[in-house]
Amino acid sequence: MKKYAISYLIISSLLFGLSFHGVEAASFEDKVVINEIMFNPSSVSDSRGEWFELYNSSENEIDLYGWTFTDGNYDSFTIDEELSIKPDGYLVLGRNASEDLNGGVSIDYKYTGMYLSNSDDAIIVYDGCNVLVDSVTYSKGNDFPYRAGYSMELVNPGFDNIYGGNWALSSSTYGDGDIGTPGRVNSCSRFPEIDSGSFPLMAFKMVFHVDSFCGWVSDIQAQEAQGHYEGHTEGESDLNLGETHDNESNPRVLFCENKGQYYDHKKASVLFSMLEESGYDVDVFSEGDITGDVLRGHDLVIITNPSKMFHDQEIASIDGYLSDGGRIVLSGQYFKYLNEGALNQISSVHGIEFTDTEVLDDDCNTGKPYYPKLIFDFDDALWHEGVMEIHYANCCNLHVVDGKKLIGFSDSAYVIGPDGKQLAEVPCFAAVSSDGKVLCFSSSTVLTTSLYRADNKELIRSLFTSFLLRDT
Repeated sequence: MKKYAISYLIISSLLFGLSFHGVEAASFEDKVVINEIMFNPSSVSDSRGEWFELYNSSENEIDLYGWTFTDGNYDSFTIDEELSIKPDGYLVLGRNASEDLNGGVSIDYKYTGMYLSNSDDAIIVYDGCNVLVDSVTYSKGNDFPYRAGYSMELVNPGFDNIYGGNWALSSSTYGDGDIGTPGRVNSCSRFPEIDSGSFPLMAFKMVFHVDSFCGWVSDIQAQEAQGHYEGHTEGESDLNLGETHDNESNPRVLFCENKGQYYDHKKASVLFSMLEESGYDVDVFSEGDITGDVLRGHDLVIITNPSKMFHDQEIASIDGYLSDGGRIVLSGQYFKYLNEGALNQISSVHGIEFTDTEVLDDDCNTGKPYYPKLIFDFDDALWHEGVMEIHYANCCNLHVVDGKKLIGFSDSAYVIGPDGKQLAEVPCFAAVSSDGKVLCFSSSTVLTTSLYRADNKELIRSLFTSFLLRDT
């Protein structure tokens, strides 16, 4: 294994300097967006083959009963049956539900009474309380892409879809030969470019304090980091995150999605980009079992919210990897999307348990109880004093048996089980095992979906600063 200080430089590279070039990404909180439109199919007539797609960029399942959709000519329809869209999920609404007749599109909801023009038109979405949810007005004169038989895709669901430049023609074939991606990730998807400017010195300060925490770096490595830091003044840094300082190849991170994680791995593209811009190699493992060969050569392994259990051979391989000096980051979700048994196959022997729960807070939240307030105590930090607060959604609770609780919730937060009954547990958002091998988060979106959200930068900065500076 390469130096563990490097593994923490990988993590610290997440903490600072995120800036997006081009169109700003929007907030993803409880947001349903119009994500793809097929207004001029070629394989069948428009009356049979028109469809459009919604994407739920929030972390919550959203009920669409009573929602109304209208176009630029005042045609409209209202959803009059039970219909919901899952978190990170897609929903296709079309004129014809028969795949034999509509060009081969799997339709989630068949509508009538609304027709989309091939030249210029609009789709406007209102929720059941007649509140505007999203709207797109497309026309050839506003840079929207047009071609018969091709859908128009939003290049990023966080980009403002009112601008034609944020849309592109699909490049993926479906059904009877038209081009589009109904019900799945857009073929033209692209993600924000990460500013790879200078690396703040305070992040480097964190590295040489890690030796006080469970031996993540040795005293010698800490002294090397201290020596590299000496001679610099606040605000100056010549640190190149890509340097390993030992002539070895770039450190490697393994992101595992081979266990049925419910999000697309592109949700972690910001994480990948940040690491790669900093000189690290990122591998995504999507299929097959985790073996020693898969793990070998990686300094850090990230496993977020697996839905499938690990085989005995996989657990043996992971145990061997950790025994050899490897480190693993695990993250879960609240009970509706959590397989705590799979996570606990790894974490429980290291003193941390994921629980089949959800953390709620009726008093300290951003308007909904599943956004409980997190509390960060920085009284012993080098560059910040006092307490910082932030809200986070869809958290399970971590039970720390043998380790260190890093982040807690406000006093009014409480824990419930799947039956909705309150449990006598102290809420915990993040924890590290006493042997320093396993770091756990109670919500997987800390490393995936919510990296798109601006407030997540502060969350990660606060989380890892507290994690790196506190003693065991």
